[in-house]
Amino acid sequence: MKIEKFRIKNFRSIIDTKWRDFSIDGVTVLVGQNESGKSAILEALSMTFSRKHITNDDLRYDCDFPEIWLTCEFDESQFGKELKGLATEDDIKTIQNHFKRVGHRTQCFFKWTPSSEPDSRQFDFDVDIDEPELSRDAMDFISKDGENITEQTKLSHIAASALFNMAPTFTLFQSDSGLLPNTIDIDANFGLVGEGKAAAENLLAIANIQLKDLINQDSRAQESKIARAINEINSELKDFWNQKIGLNNKIRLEFSLKHHASNSSKKAGDPYLIFWVSDGMHKLHPKQRSAGVRWFISFYLQLKASQKQNNKLHFLLDEPGANLHANAQKDVLKLINKLSKDIPITYSTHSPTLIEYEKPYRVYAVQRGDDETETPTELIEAHHLGAASSDTLSPILTAIGTDFSQQNVIQKNNNIILEGPSGFYYFSAFWHLMNIPQKINFISATGVNKIPPLAYIFTGWGLKFSILIDDDSQGRQVFNQLKRDLWGDDEYLAKNKAYKIKNCNGVEDIFSNEDFSKHILKIAPTTTKQTPSEIVKLPQYSKPILAYTFYLDVKNKKIKIDDFDETTKEKIHETCAKILQLVDAQHTEN
Repeated sequence: MKIEKFRIKNFRSIIDTKWRDFSIDGVTVLVGQNESGKSAILEALSMTFSRKHITNDDLRYDCDFPEIWLTCEFDESQFGKELKGLATEDDIKTIQNHFKRVGHRTQCFFKWTPSSEPDSRQFDFDVDIDEPELSRDAMDFISKDGENITEQTKLSHIAASALFNMAPTFTLFQSDSGLLPNTIDIDANFGLVGEGKAAAENLLAIANIQLKDLINQDSRAQESKIARAINEINSELKDFWNQKIGLNNKIRLEFSLKHHASNSSKKAGDPYLIFWVSDGMHKLHPKQRSAGVRWFISFYLQLKASQKQNNKLHFLLDEPGANLHANAQKDVLKLINKLSKDIPITYSTHSPTLIEYEKPYRVYAVQRGDDETETPTELIEAHHLGAASSDTLSPILTAIGTDFSQQNVIQKNNNIILEGPSGFYYFSAFWHLMNIPQKINFISATGVNKIPPLAYIFTGWGLKFSILIDDDSQGRQVFNQLKRDLWGDDEYLAKNKAYKIKNCNGVEDIFSNEDFSKHILKIAPTTTKQTPSEIVKLPQYSKPILAYTFYLDVKNKKIKIDDFDETTKEKIHETCAKILQLVDAQHTEN
């Protein structure tokens, strides 16, 4: 089964997310600041195909009870197998014939209502599908034990039960609660108590160890059982570490059962588990290891334990690797991408390292208004990210490359300095469109006023460069400043070093209005008198994101040069030709 879309209503800070797609490549990213509602989205999804109970903390005081909707596409054959034993053959045929007519896709919805049990603080859970044609009551279906298992049951509920059994389990991994501890106590009921309980339970589940059985064995049997289990775990951990993370560390897990010493007043004689992580040279407790090693081990334990319970998963990661350094976060992202080939993953982050700027289609911006305690969570999809606040967008823009320090394209020559990241992506796209073999190093400043400092640095370093600027008041001002400060007020030299894009107040004005609407904004052409460079200043748009999306479309051959009108083609050709002239002039310099 494939979960394609979600909609969350009345859950914590969320009133209504509207229908949102999961990314087609298996990785969906929720980007936003703390308290924006990212975690609420993940928590809500984890409530669906899991039978988890909501609490009063999940309710909105001014709204109805939560509802979570999922659009599912499912396999006909598997669906038929899951229906067996849930209803009479006639009812099963009715359900199957319905989906043969409408297609094997439906909307599942999950609702909670106050418990019918008196004095209960729990909430009743119901799952159904949005198929009005299946709203009639099912026929009586008597089990072997004489029980009518379809009493007061609608056909839609029966179909929903089959889909529930087919569905992937939404499994939430939270780093803070999921890290393996150094030690953890075992209570009188053979349960784990204390920090790191979730990770320790995952390890025991993978090892097939029941604490009651383990404690009731003699010490020799205990050691033997643990040794066999841990060897198997470490064999799989080694493969995971090497293949998924790409590291060759000889990481091994170890644990043993101990009892508190007699001088421990309250815990004397009580059992507890103690854990170590060995790297082949040193045997240390988990907390003595790096944050990265602890995160990867705990994530592995959660993954394997979840797969043991249900081989169909959709992993939810809340701020994965939030406390790790940048290189370790890159390893986390590498792991996510590899796992996503088999397991869909949705994760939240506000780290630019965990956002791949070449895949903006994965991203939803998540934000709340200025009064965060009152305003609801808002989801903004990739094509409308410009409507998000600057704080929300900051990790995305940093990942895209608005920060000059992230660029590694400076060469000895063939350098073209541009005003900003949007120019970088537009001209990179034009180079693809025109199929120009000459390699150019486009370098993005962070605004036209940042071009002079870059020009001074390049001059001091002996690097050859040219400059491309807009033909607006700021562009002309910078041109005159550089002509005066760097090129001795020599007009001829200045024009061989810098080019003002003719009749363009912004790089977007290279496009005709019709082409800009069609290929950049992806809307029907309008009769507006605003130029493209004026349109992108509207609050619903983000200049760099529009430019980057266009670059991706060109790179993936979704847009070709012949798709543009003659006005646009002429401007693209003219500007690219001028860039080549500037580069040729660099090679004639002393």
